[in-house]
Amino acid sequence: MTSAKLFGYFIIPLLVLLVSTPYVVTSLNAGTLCIKEERVALLNIKKDLKDPENCLSSWVGKDCCNWTGIECDNQTGHVLMLDLNLAQRDVSWLSALSSLQFLRMEFVNITSTSHELFRAVKMMPSLLELHLSDCNLRTLPPSLPFDNITSLSVLDLRWNPFNSSMPSWLFNMSNLTYIDLSSSSLRGPVPVLQRGNLCKLQHLDLSHNDLTGDITQFLETLSSCSNQSLELLYLSSNHLTGKLPHSVGQFNSLFDLDLSSNSLSGPIPASIGYLSNLRSLNLEGNMMNGKIPDSVGQLTWLGSLNLLQNNWEGTMTNIHFHNLTNLFDFSVSSKTNSFAFKVTQDWIPPFTQLFLLEIGDCQVGPTFPNWLRNLTFLNTVILKNAGISGEIPRWFYNMSSQISELDLSLNKISGYLPKILKFSNFALVSLAFNQLEGSIPLWSRVFTLNLRNNLLSGAVPANIGEEMSDLLFLDLSNNHLNGSIPLSMNRIQNLSYLDLSNNYLTGAIPLLWMSMQELSIIDLSNNSLSGGIPSSVCSLPFLFILELSNNNLSADLSSAFQNCTPLRTLSLGNNRFFGSMPKEITKNLPLLAELLLRGNTLRGSIPEELCRLPFLHILVLAENNLSGSIPTSVGYITGFWLVCGSLVLKRSWRHAYFNFVFDMRDKLLVLIAVKLARAKRRFGMERN
Repeated sequence: MTSAKLFGYFIIPLLVLLVSTPYVVTSLNAGTLCIKEERVALLNIKKDLKDPENCLSSWVGKDCCNWTGIECDNQTGHVLMLDLNLAQRDVSWLSALSSLQFLRMEFVNITSTSHELFRAVKMMPSLLELHLSDCNLRTLPPSLPFDNITSLSVLDLRWNPFNSSMPSWLFNMSNLTYIDLSSSSLRGPVPVLQRGNLCKLQHLDLSHNDLTGDITQFLETLSSCSNQSLELLYLSSNHLTGKLPHSVGQFNSLFDLDLSSNSLSGPIPASIGYLSNLRSLNLEGNMMNGKIPDSVGQLTWLGSLNLLQNNWEGTMTNIHFHNLTNLFDFSVSSKTNSFAFKVTQDWIPPFTQLFLLEIGDCQVGPTFPNWLRNLTFLNTVILKNAGISGEIPRWFYNMSSQISELDLSLNKISGYLPKILKFSNFALVSLAFNQLEGSIPLWSRVFTLNLRNNLLSGAVPANIGEEMSDLLFLDLSNNHLNGSIPLSMNRIQNLSYLDLSNNYLTGAIPLLWMSMQELSIIDLSNNSLSGGIPSSVCSLPFLFILELSNNNLSADLSSAFQNCTPLRTLSLGNNRFFGSMPKEITKNLPLLAELLLRGNTLRGSIPEELCRLPFLHILVLAENNLSGSIPTSVGYITGFWLVCGSLVLKRSWRHAYFNFVFDMRDKLLVLIAVKLARAKRRFGMERN
């Protein structure tokens, strides 16, 4: 967090000062309850604060219990709470509060060094809880800073940029019940844990760091405590290796286990079934393999099971879900080709409250799973690359009003789509890469619609703008669509991504862009569009990819693309553009990285100012009528590819590079869509 310049820029939820020093208050009726030593400490706080708005004007006199933001115990006079909005903080005053038991300074931008802070904390032998999350602390002390604080049970240092290794002293504090060092830029191996240490631990969160090494021994030692108390273990988003030991089944108090986004290998041990209190298990994004054990079905309280993106083998059957009556979130996928999800035709799932279902890269088909019809609370259905063929049954379409995310892409689903469906608000729908036929449907309340690579035909509906005005993402590419681009699309004012490529669209590019100010990517390539390029395209403030290649477009490029300042990729190849290359290109297209003009009738010379485009790395000018010499400075642009003729570069290299560029673009868009989907999903789950 950056340092604030004015008092009150940071919102501090609470700084709790609970002390137990046995001061004696001689008279509860006395006008002043405040204890002198604590009043002095508070005045030291005031001295170190920037307070341009004079918010602490009441901090005068002897009765600190009546000061703004202060609460005292009405029996002892001790300060119980200090509630401030702080801009900067010097922590030297802390050492005066030697009887402190609870210190909470979350989101305070501490300007003192970490060494000064921990030195002050060391003077609090009675401290029970220390909360210093997001305080901009830079280092962790290499040796134990709490050697005289034997009672410390809660240590919360998350969201600080420590950029250091995990200190070994952390695992030698026997009374700790809660450790949170998540998102703290910790690196290197997890220290060796000695048997008997951390046996009181209930909460351990080391997620979202750069920790490395084999954690098998760490888990074995942690599970060896005779009186297991661990309830939450988060080690996700690191670089950890190793296997889950059989002893993991001894974590009999565990509620939540998240080891996702690491490099763990090996199978899930059958002992996982002994975790009778487990509510959530997340192993997504590892390299685990082998068969998923039937004992998973013994986890009666399990609500969330995420097994995505591993190397599973074998088959999941009814038995794996035998007692999972509380399951509301189930996800599984495998990066191998040897994993299947097979249940009996008459199977009725025990998890009647299932909200999210994601099964990908796994054989679920050949037919659409009939058991879904019993899941009346389904909100997210992802059956991607699941070997499903045939038509989507009518009963599933009848469930559309409750579904906010549907992804059935990469299957062999056939048949015709219903023309009208009403999904849940802001739904994400992808039926890409199937064998669907018929016309483009009009589905209201849809947020993203991906129907690419099907057999859809006919015109884009003339009223698509009125009926689907909520769209942010529309991909109808690689179908058999014909006719013109409807003018009503200007009603889709929040559309960010539009791909109508690889169809049979005709007519001119309509003048509809002025009202579509959120567009970032437009792909109309590989159609039969004619006419020029509307100048209003350059009015789009976020447009960074314009792909119009392989059409019948015709215009003088010399005066086109005035003030297209956001544009990164301009692809106009294989059209009938004429004239010279765009003038004042550094002024009108200053951020251009890819300029593809192959296969037109451009004349004149290659302008020298191309060399002054700082991001340009691909320039394709082959198959034009350009003359003159190539600017000498082109050769000094690092990473630059210039294609002025079909033999300038080795063809296979050129194709490989261009395919890589556009493949990376597709992956970027998929990543955006996935993140949007998951964010939407989490919001939906929390809301419900």
